[in-house]
Amino acid sequence: MGAPTIAELDAYASAHDLGLGDGDLFAIQPLIAAREALSEAGLDRDRAHVGLALGTNFGQLGLLEQLVRRRRAGGLDDLPARAVAAYPFPTVARLLARRFGLRGPSVVFSLACASSNFALGHAIDLLRTEQATCMLAGGWEAIQASGLVGAYRLGVIDPQPCRPFAKDRMGFTPGIGAAFLVLETLRSAVARGAEPLAEIAGFGASCDAHHITSPDPDGHGMALAMRRAMDDAGMGVEEVDYINAHGTGTYLNDLIETLAIKRVFGARAHAIPVSSTKSIVGHTAGASAALEAVICCLAVRRGVVPPTLHHDVPDPECDLDYVPNASRRREIGTAVSNSFAFGGNNSTLVVRGVRTSPGSMVCSDGKA
Repeated sequence: MGAPTIAELDAYASAHDLGLGDGDLFAIQPLIAAREALSEAGLDRDRAHVGLALGTNFGQLGLLEQLVRRRRAGGLDDLPARAVAAYPFPTVARLLARRFGLRGPSVVFSLACASSNFALGHAIDLLRTEQATCMLAGGWEAIQASGLVGAYRLGVIDPQPCRPFAKDRMGFTPGIGAAFLVLETLRSAVARGAEPLAEIAGFGASCDAHHITSPDPDGHGMALAMRRAMDDAGMGVEEVDYINAHGTGTYLNDLIETLAIKRVFGARAHAIPVSSTKSIVGHTAGASAALEAVICCLAVRRGVVPPTLHHDVPDPECDLDYVPNASRRREIGTAVSNSFAFGGNNSTLVVRGVRTSPGSMVCSDGKA
């Protein structure tokens, strides 16, 4: 089954009464994804206690582009009065909160391609410090003309399907999407009869403080984010069974991420399967980390390592086990998910099978 078309998404929004009005069509994907996450977590009704942490890179920049074109064509009088409220980054968060009655803490992160990982990390902090009891956390991204032009000018878009870690890699494949997780403590999930999917065990972040687009050539920042995430989870490198790499398919990112993984895991790096699921779904920018967190939850739950597609020409400098071209059955107790962004904003999430500590942060799905 292929991905839905915009017309199909529009029809879905109408059928499920998502409350979209003119100018809000950019919000179809995050509204659908949020609705599905809340429903599967058994939160169809009482949601006033739920908070929201949202990540996006470009936000509603497409709407701003439309407004600029209208202004140039018809002048200021042609702009709708509500335009000023339509395009700022918090708009989608406001729509989600209003549509689903989310009255907990609400915050929006824009940290390039690591945006939704920082949103997840923030949600974890709020739950641990008891500033929230339940959080809807994730991200969304739509393709914007400005973003595509910028990526094209930087030379990081591959004209062919992207080939992360392969010798002939030329860049990433742009994608759009949205993904959300419902996070709460295990105590909370058990009390309301929800079945946890997985545990979000740790989060770590760092900044390269190096360059606006290029990663630190020594990989120190990426390595630091991974170490901090594992320290936060109270675990060692020997416990990691799978790494979902940032793996954009750009030359430097894949090379430096490989180096950073070796720095952190040492001799064990070659024994851990590492894959880039961007080779499957494309690079969804601000939504990518949330989407990959969902993938890690499913990998842990189902015991399947997703592949790196189009990996046909190995790169001697990228010499880890990238799970080329086919998924693999393997028991996964703990997965690490990397999201590294322009500006050197590095982030890592640790996902593992549900443990018995009542303070654990879990992703919930449905009712037991």
